[in-house]
Amino acid sequence: MTRVLLLVTAYRWLATLIATAPLAVVVAGPLRFHPRGDAAVFEPGGLWLLETARHVGATMGGVVLSGGLLTLLFALGWSFPLGALVAAGNGARGGRAWADAARRWTSLLLYQGAAILLSTLIVVGLGLLGAPSQLRRIGQLTAPVAILLLALGLVWLLTVVLDAARMRRFIDQDGALSALYEGGVLLARQRRLWLAAGWRTVVAALLVSGAVVAVHAMARVGAPAAAMMLVHGVSVLAYVGLRASWFDRLARASRDEIRAAKSP
Repeated sequence: MTRVLLLVTAYRWLATLIATAPLAVVVAGPLRFHPRGDAAVFEPGGLWLLETARHVGATMGGVVLSGGLLTLLFALGWSFPLGALVAAGNGARGGRAWADAARRWTSLLLYQGAAILLSTLIVVGLGLLGAPSQLRRIGQLTAPVAILLLALGLVWLLTVVLDAARMRRFIDQDGALSALYEGGVLLARQRRLWLAAGWRTVVAALLVSGAVVAVHAMARVGAPAAAMMLVHGVSVLAYVGLRASWFDRLARASRDEIRAAKSP
């Protein structure tokens, strides 16, 4: 489990760094030779912030395109290390976990593609509904916030269902659609799994928020880039660890369900 956990963390960490590299390179342009580095962006008056925004604006189209393509490729590629994490939660160790993921990679890629497509449709579709033409009053912010929370909630529900399907795909060795059905049945019968997924999600959100705040504070004081990367790496490791714990919980629930179905 430890080796799988570290390799999956390394993928997630490197994927994030590479996907954000185009934007980071462009943003770093105006500050390349500044004695305070990135910390100058947070100086009072916002002079360097405005200069950075002006510099980025001219190349934003290419940055968004390249960053978006990299993000999509890494998101689809995430299906394989995520599958290894599922296999590890089901009891596989080391190379066996990766071999199990490779044998089911078609289904894993299908689930990941569906997750990306449906999540995008949910966020964009509901986002358009919650975007008033003008936000002149504070009260008008209520609808967009409610729509955003609804979108995030639906994406979370989709993620939990697909996680259950992934685990059933490894345990029962059914097809992708059968595993999706069995995963939904499992979540309907064992409602405590929703609580297990919920508290892990809350902890992950707090960890990510804490990492963002910490990196922001470190940037303001001109901390070394290596230190900020270390904070990011630790937060990714914690996230992957929570996912591994969740898949272990799903595996135990699935096996209990199977034993109950076979008992007279």
